[in-house]
Amino acid sequence: GVCDVRQRVGVVGAELPGERTPLTNGLDSVVSGLLGSSTLWPNLTVTPEMYDRAEEAMKLLDAGYLAGKLVGEMSAGEQRRVMIARALVNKPEMLLLDEPTNHLDLAGIAWLEDLIRQAPFATVAISHDRHFLENFALEIAELNRAYPSGLLRAKGTYSDFLDAKQAFLASEAKRQESLENRVRVE
Repeated sequence: GVCDVRQRVGVVGAELPGERTPLTNGLDSVVSGLLGSSTLWPNLTVTPEMYDRAEEAMKLLDAGYLAGKLVGEMSAGEQRRVMIARALVNKPEMLLLDEPTNHLDLAGIAWLEDLIRQAPFATVAISHDRHFLENFALEIAELNRAYPSGLLRAKGTYSDFLDAKQAFLASEAKRQESLENRVRVE
């Protein structure tokens, strides 16, 4: 069910999860990821092992110093690191990232690229950051109704994707020209 999916897929959205997250410290916010909750509510049972796993995830992201800081008092880049730690605390098989480089400085983006390259899990990222896509993507897909199946996929980097897109557009232009010549003849 849904709980099983939460254990297997880590999700980092563009926004903070839940209205209480800003009032939660970094460590508790990461622990709440183990429970599938936006915050640690009083009725939830938290074990020392859960805190150990959360601390481990934060250290992996060089975010241990954020453990006691309220999420609402963190910079946007610090919040992003805590939310990534929150997604990784369950040791997911897949990580879904929505605009992951938003609010990260250059060092944070380089760190994220390294994390993804070395990760034992698959990563799906929705991003407009072409440099980020160039540095970590192994395959890129673009959704657009202009494509016959509504999707254009290319293996490789963003540059490889641009080459594939250019080839598709050239092919479509050739096809259109052929159709126009046919109409003239008839």
